[in-house]
Amino acid sequence: MFADYHVHSHFSEDTDFPMELEIQKAIKLGMDELCFTEHSDYDVPTVVNCDYDAYFEEMEKMKDKYKGQITLKTGIEFGIQTHTTKAYEETFRQYPFDFVIFSCCLLYTSDAADEEDSVDLGCRSNIKKKKNI
Repeated sequence: MFADYHVHSHFSEDTDFPMELEIQKAIKLGMDELCFTEHSDYDVPTVVNCDYDAYFEEMEKMKDKYKGQITLKTGIEFGIQTHTTKAYEETFRQYPFDFVIFSCCLLYTSDAADEEDSVDLGCRSNIKKKKNI
């Protein structure tokens, strides 16, 4: 099976690439399955999270449109922190995700570790820490 289970579309903050173009590209490459895993990072003040309702609505449209050409899965990438686990569990119960990634991009490392008021977001830019962190 030729598949990709870590794809982001315009429902993630870090890209504005349309979902349908990702699907068309996957079909052209001969993929059997494609799973979108849009970003959701609770308690990160600079992140706009996935609009779950709009995401599921778009996925259903794409599944219908490309049925028989490719299997599409609805996933999510939760940027996990110990204090956000319960919120993610609740979201997971509310929506029928096919696949879930728990990522850890919020790190107190690299250059940000040397600055008292910054946090290194790994693949993202540094942000200023809240005073109570």
